[in-house]
Amino acid sequence: MPKRQFRFIHRDIIILLGLCALAVVAFLVTRDSAASNRELFLRDAAVWYETGLRAFDESNSNESIQALRRATTMSGGNQEYQLALARALALSGQDDVARAELLALRELSPEDPEINIELARLEARGSGFETAVRYYESALYGFWPAEQAEMRSRLRVELIRYLLDYEQKSTALSEILALTESMSDTISWQIEAAELFMEADDAARALDRLTLVLETEPDNGSALAGAGLAAFALDDYASASRFLAEAPTTLPDVLEFRVMSDFVLTRNPLAARLSTEQRRQRLIANMTRAHERLTECAEDVTVNSDLALAQKAVRDFEFLLEPQSFRDSSDVVEIGVDIVYRVQLAAARACRAPTDLDRALEIIGRLNSSESQ
Repeated sequence: MPKRQFRFIHRDIIILLGLCALAVVAFLVTRDSAASNRELFLRDAAVWYETGLRAFDESNSNESIQALRRATTMSGGNQEYQLALARALALSGQDDVARAELLALRELSPEDPEINIELARLEARGSGFETAVRYYESALYGFWPAEQAEMRSRLRVELIRYLLDYEQKSTALSEILALTESMSDTISWQIEAAELFMEADDAARALDRLTLVLETEPDNGSALAGAGLAAFALDDYASASRFLAEAPTTLPDVLEFRVMSDFVLTRNPLAARLSTEQRRQRLIANMTRAHERLTECAEDVTVNSDLALAQKAVRDFEFLLEPQSFRDSSDVVEIGVDIVYRVQLAAARACRAPTDLDRALEIIGRLNSSESQ
């Protein structure tokens, strides 16, 4: 190869190598610049995110949405930021937009509890009962770190109360049983579980749980009140009276149900171990109240056929209450109890609200009616 031609080739190689070096330098500079810009964007996004969270806490939904949109865009779609944006949208009532954001997130993380919780609450706020329950269940059976066990139990309580609001007591009861398997054994949790059992019409389980609480804390006012109400629901009026006598009267329903329990115990002519005169006196007292109830009804409404029949039954029974006529036979006493019961039922349908005594007399009649069947 001629020497001149070799020099040209050598020069071209040097130029090419120089260009390559420049390209590498330019790439590195561009990469570092892009990385620096990316870091700057992420820092700015984090600032906007914090701004959005503060506005959210202050219930300033418009400012929160604007800040979180910027944070989400600048971060390139950070899921944490997008979830916060969806919450802010839901807070402002933009449910459709919030739902779209959450569904997009759920496609990426279908088992994420936080995403499913927000979707469940969004649907629960609307009319999507079955959809809300499905999202609640997806959230509950997603991945929960061990340190979030109580949060998971709280979410299950939220689902239970939602089911109870829709009168889905059987499904709610299943969830309550699942809750009792996983929740902590603290007194407050035990009392809350008992309250949920009561709302689901399972007074027996409620009473069992509260009895265990009282073995540990016999003076716990909430447990005493709850146990009394549970015993009352189970027609165990002796236990109800005993628990409610020790419960604080400042708690809801305590005084009312204590009075009714005491009336059921002290006004029942069919109670065991009563003398003939005691049965007669109880029947007289109950018939007197039946008379008063019918008089009150006559003041409230025009006497209907049920009330007229009840009035006649009371009048026809009166002679049997005279000392010389009264016979301590189960048939006579049961007839008297049944007459008072019919008065209370007729009055409850047509007249003013019953007193605690009226409700107790209705219970006595119901108990007699159930036992005689």
